[in-house]
Amino acid sequence: MKRHVTLLAVLLRAVLYAQPPNDNPCGAITLTPSAGCTYVSGNLNGATATAGVPAPGCANYQGGDVWYVFPVPLGGRVIIQVSSSADLGMAIYSAPACTGPFTLIECDDDDGPGLNPTICRTGGSSTGCTGVDPEVTCVYNAALTPGTTIYVRIWRYGNATPGNTPFQICVIDCEAGGGGGGSGCNASNYTAYSCPCPGPAEGSWCGTGCTSAGITSDDEYSPSWISIPFNFYFAGSTYNQLLIGANGHVVFPPSGFTPGGGDGWVWSGYVNDLYSIQFQLDIDPAVGGTICYRTIGTSPNRCFVVQYCNVPYFGSACSGLSFTGELRLCENGSIQINIANRPVCAGWNGGGCYVGIVGSSSSDLWAIENARPCAALTNTCYAFTPPLACQASVPPLGCVPLSVTLESFTAQQEGETVWVRWESVVEERLRQYRVERSADLQTWTEVGVLPARGQASQYTLADGDLLARAGSVFYRLWAEEASGSGKAFGPVEVVLEAKRPVRIHQMTLRSDESLTVELLTGDDFQLSVWAPSGQRVWEDQVTGPGSYTIPGVVFGRGMHLVQVRTARGELYVYRILRL
Repeated sequence: MKRHVTLLAVLLRAVLYAQPPNDNPCGAITLTPSAGCTYVSGNLNGATATAGVPAPGCANYQGGDVWYVFPVPLGGRVIIQVSSSADLGMAIYSAPACTGPFTLIECDDDDGPGLNPTICRTGGSSTGCTGVDPEVTCVYNAALTPGTTIYVRIWRYGNATPGNTPFQICVIDCEAGGGGGGSGCNASNYTAYSCPCPGPAEGSWCGTGCTSAGITSDDEYSPSWISIPFNFYFAGSTYNQLLIGANGHVVFPPSGFTPGGGDGWVWSGYVNDLYSIQFQLDIDPAVGGTICYRTIGTSPNRCFVVQYCNVPYFGSACSGLSFTGELRLCENGSIQINIANRPVCAGWNGGGCYVGIVGSSSSDLWAIENARPCAALTNTCYAFTPPLACQASVPPLGCVPLSVTLESFTAQQEGETVWVRWESVVEERLRQYRVERSADLQTWTEVGVLPARGQASQYTLADGDLLARAGSVFYRLWAEEASGSGKAFGPVEVVLEAKRPVRIHQMTLRSDESLTVELLTGDDFQLSVWAPSGQRVWEDQVTGPGSYTIPGVVFGRGMHLVQVRTARGELYVYRILRL
């Protein structure tokens, strides 16, 4: 009997003290820096000492440690916070790889909540650091170097065999808390690639094990927010949920859209939904096909996949045509847009479609394709990666960058001519530049095309077709490759009149703040407000002069267009951002 009891004790000890997967740096669990503290659960149960790494130098380290890793975001201002009912220690190291060499940066014992550690590398200031526990008393030391890899070591004070010791850990990105990681992380600063399409090992275009998005009608969003099983980095912030749209795109919470709300497809001439990733075109899941999602791969290399499988095009003019493709949002911050089959149908909306990403405004975009009609595509795949200083990320193997960088893009009226000017810094595999003009940001007319020179250059194009025009006009620039892929710049506005009959000073609105429109002449005016979805949400006719107030309840979150049209047909357009 004694022998049986001894054997049982040995087996029980083996179960209780099995080594955790992150017992050494090469098994480190990835943490994602984010605005606020998003805790990740851990446990020291079964942890052993790590050899070959410099001693922490605090919190009576005796061994029994676990490891985490994270890339330093743009700005380098982070707080690593730990919470537990035990007494823990923490040290952070920099290293080029999990095998070292490791350089000790800082060790902490009791600067966090309770008897727990917290390390603050924020450059002497707590500005933008949200979600910090009120018990934290750490010193705000020098910020870390953006883009470097940080390894985090956790152990129990003075205990080499800590046993069952649960805890929580998070990394707070103080730049994200103060405005999205800085303008350098905008969607327009991503790198775009042309890629080989995924192989069979990664699943078919219409893979099994796919969960329905619950979209059963045309032009709607999924009926609920859908969880991403990891923190996904996009354009300066991290997200763990999204909405899936019926027309081939996903949006994140700041977009202002709501579960089950309208996803009306509107050809606007630019990628029109803020905080979104898309290959948007007008398709109709009410007729057939499947829209679903699944996760592939293992941590830290998982991808959240949204699949559109044989979804019919909208309308009788496109009968018999369907779309198949997928969006992949990967744990390392890379984005993959894969199109299996996209036939041409010019019979509805002129066959318009666009492929790209868009951030916090209609000018913060990277559009690989924005055409009307769009070309027929099969087995065509693209990828995007954020700047390295914002999120350490790599594209899939075999991808080739689509690259053009501009120093400036302007438009200025001189007499009866508008001169459009731009200066390039980098031109790689570029075929031409195309300039377009619009009076309403909806319909665009080509002004002219100039061939690319293949090197840093200055360009000028004259638009003299402005007779009988007045009010606001907008210009945008497309940098296009031979393949048809292109990047959009702009739009920029030119006012073709010495004095406007209308004035709006507010460019941003707080929640429920009304908008004041000053009418400077005795004309009749038609005022209208257009939501980020492209839908008109308010309209009225008034007579000047005087001030007119548009109620704050008209404006949801995101970028709106306010249009003022005179009885003579002159149109003035204002972009108003509701925070």
